[in-house]
Amino acid sequence: MSVMKRVVKPRTQRAKRALEAREPKAVEDVKRAILVRGGTCSDTVLRLLRDLHALRRPHSALLARKHPELSRPFEDQAASLEKAASKEDAALFAFGSNSKKRYGCI
Repeated sequence: MSVMKRVVKPRTQRAKRALEAREPKAVEDVKRAILVRGGTCSDTVLRLLRDLHALRRPHSALLARKHPELSRPFEDQAASLEKAASKEDAALFAFGSNSKKRYGCI
């Protein structure tokens, strides 16, 4: 059986612009990146995150301050990470942390 493609018709001009922004393009936009500092992060990892941010300067966001909701993004359902990614319109992310077993983890 064939799957019917769902067509969403916008009711307002604002919804129409939002749908047009989401549809496929001939030349895609540059992917943005979020660089997140973990709860415990060494100086070397933080410098590496800053260097990555400097390389991708206009297309990245460095969250270097301690964010309690992003300090452990993989333990809960990662809703806070998804929220930050949608806020920054980012498709890529890097997470830097440090622990006794895994020193300098990216």
